Amino acid sequence: QEDYAHNILKMLISADLEQPIKLTQKISDFVDVKKPLDLASLNSYNRLEFKRLDVAAGLNELDIKQIKQQYYPTVAGFFSAKTTFQANDLNIFKKDPWIPTSLVGFNVNIPIFDGQSKKYQLEQRYVNGLKIQNGRTLQQRAIELEIAQAKIGYQNAWDRLQSQQEAIDLAQKIYNTITIKYKAGIGSSFELTDAEQKLFENQNLYINALYDLLKAQQALQKALGN
Repeated sequence: QEDYAHNILKMLISADLEQPIKLTQKISDFVDVKKPLDLASLNSYNRLEFKRLDVAAGLNELDIKQIKQQYYPTVAGFFSAKTTFQANDLNIFKKDPWIPTSLVGFNVNIPIFDGQSKKYQLEQRYVNGLKIQNGRTLQQRAIELEIAQAKIGYQNAWDRLQSQQEAIDLAQKIYNTITIKYKAGIGSSFELTDAEQKLFENQNLYINALYDLLKAQQALQKALGN
């Protein structure tokens, strides 16, 4: 079974089946089987969904600001200055043929009527703002529900692991007792084989429960945005 699991792992990481591999980490590096997570303290979350909604809300506010500014009159000023050469010859070093000219002016643009296009654009942006706000509220509720469900899943997985550990301890005690009886000649080999089989079964169930706890912990971290 160990060789089979190694071959599956090699296939998943695209390694040669003949290449030896060695696991350098343990389950304890990822999950603590002796101390559960403090679920009460895991309330804050950092989900990318909110960042996207914040960006969308910010862009919508900029659109509203830009449309409102179209109602304001615009004033533009301009100034130009130049010197023109006028003479009967090409002697540009003379002073008199150079005639200076300057121009100063203002341009005022006052919006009067645009067919209410800006009004409709503003109304649309306000509706978009409400949609983003409602979407944020719904997203927050969905995330909080996901976190609550993940906490329940983790707690259930932790309880199953502890229960399975107790079952292993009990099966180990029974196996030890029957082993002593068997060596003393007052126990049968059938009882010893049956106790050993039940011990192995409980150990296998413990491994499955440990795997479920690891998955539940990862699901919780994912729900928190970690």
